[in-house]
Parts: sequence; structure tokens; C-alpha cells
Amino acid sequence: MDEKKKLYKYFDGLDCQISLTTDMWNSELNLGYYCLTTHFIDDGGELKKKVIAFMAIECPHDGNTLYEVVMERLLTWNIDKKICSIIVDNASNNDVMVRELRNWLYVKGSLSLNGDLFRMRRAAHILNLIVQDGLREISSLLHKIQESAKYVRLTPHKKQKFDNERSQAKA
Repeated sequence: MDEKKKLYKYFDGLDCQISLTTDMWNSELNLGYYCLTTHFIDDGGELKKKVIAFMAIECPHDGNTLYEVVMERLLTWNIDKKICSIIVDNASNNDVMVRELRNWLYVKGSLSLNGDLFRMRRAAHILNLIVQDGLREISSLLHKIQESAKYVRLTPHKKQKFDNERSQAKA
């Protein structure tokens, strides 16, 4: 509780804008774990990040539930007037959460640039989706390459024969 009070006072004294990142994990029992992190540049010019929520969320893990969680945390920490952006992955529940959060902050007059830069998609997540799609497209080719490598390494004789063939191909 002492640390929470210190962090509350710290946030209260900040003159900067704060960005948020969210992440959610689901357990095998369909229990959701939610993390809300702030990112900001402090008065000394140093990039800081503080986790302001790490909690279990029961079903449903829909956008309205996530909106309520984020809104409550922003009010709890008294940073609702300092939020400039939120970075989320492409889950559909985040679409709803961000829309509701943007509307709430807009009505309060808390968004800079009318919220045009409020939502930022997590590039790593998008890149991961692209890579996964690409790997699915070439999975049969990758399987053949893996099987060929296993075959070559099966015995020292096969490896030696492969190395000889490779040497002749280079020449």
C-alpha cells in the first residue's frame, strides 16, 4: 500500500502525456489475466514504464469488460486526463474497448489531436501474424527440408556422401 501511495503521488506530479499498453493471456481454464502498463517520459527526460494493473478477469473477456477495467484503473490512478495513446493487439475485443475508451476520453476533453493517434496497433503482433501465414504457406516445403536434413545426418556415411556432392557442386 505504501508503494501504491508513492506511485499515485508520482503520477499526480507528472506533467507529461502517458501511453498505455495492454496484454491478455488466457489460461487452460479460460481465466483471463490482464496487464495494463503505462509508458511515459518523466520530467528528467527518462523513459519509464509502470504496471498499474495485473489481474485475473473472469469471462466474458469482451471489449466492454476490458473497457470497464481500463477506465476504472485510469480513474483509480487519476491519470485519465493524461492519456495520449494505447497500444493493443488485433483482437476484436480490443476494437470495442478502444472505441469505448476513446469516446469516454473524448467526451471528457482529454484526448490530444481529437484522438486521431489514440490507437496504435502492436507491430510485433501484426508481424507475427504475417510470419505465421507465410510459414503455413511453405509448411510442406519446410517439412521436406527438415526430413532431408534428418536423412543426411542419419549416418556418418550419408553425411560424408552429402559433403562430397556439395563440394563437387561448388567446383
